[in-house]
Amino acid sequence: MKITLKNMRFYAYHGFYEVEQKVGGWYSVDVVAEPANEWSGCDDDLANTVNYETIYNIVREEMSIKSRLIEHVAVRILRKLETAIADTAFTVRVHKHNPPLGGEVSEAEVEISNN
Repeated sequence: MKITLKNMRFYAYHGFYEVEQKVGGWYSVDVVAEPANEWSGCDDDLANTVNYETIYNIVREEMSIKSRLIEHVAVRILRKLETAIADTAFTVRVHKHNPPLGGEVSEAEVEISNN
């Protein structure tokens, strides 16, 4: 089973350049959770599955911390998820919308997983 939160949007202050950390920009994050428990979701008990409110709260917290690299943001999110939600494989994607590259680029994306 996979549980996915897609396109969690945040205005954040990440970026290599000082102006990015002052002005900020739009980011989105996707998280895919794959619980090892094959019985996840077999009953109607939240305690027996991955609570995606927990995922959202972790992502929101980590996105609020300034970083120069979105790679660092993705690693921090993954580490916090691993600590908070046991026996689950995660894939984390951080999208930086309209990165300042001197040309038209809709987004830069970083992906990391522990599976």
